[in-house]
Amino acid sequence: MNKLALLVGLSTLSLSMTASAAHWCEAYIDAVIPSASGITVVATSSYNGRSLDTLTKDYDDSNFGATYMRLLDAQKGRYVVRVYPVEGKGEEDGASCTDGSQDYLRTVFRPF
Repeated sequence: MNKLALLVGLSTLSLSMTASAAHWCEAYIDAVIPSASGITVVATSSYNGRSLDTLTKDYDDSNFGATYMRLLDAQKGRYVVRVYPVEGKGEEDGASCTDGSQDYLRTVFRPF
């Protein structure tokens, strides 16, 4: 019985820790388009091949350079990356990649 209680406790702890984790989507980067204020990113889901919401990133963002280079590398190498969208610049809450609204790109990472 103690093992079962421990297992349930660990499961609950694990779920509570992942509930507040950042939302991300695995994607292929199709295009990185410069504009007057930043870049626009067009991506496709690596799971089902459907287009994801358009993402933007401003030039004056503190991590613009690193994010921009990762995007260009992912586009050129056609490898999967994790994109972390938020509703707007400076926000920390996760946004959906497929809700049909333009999102702000917080960061991007190669998962492996």
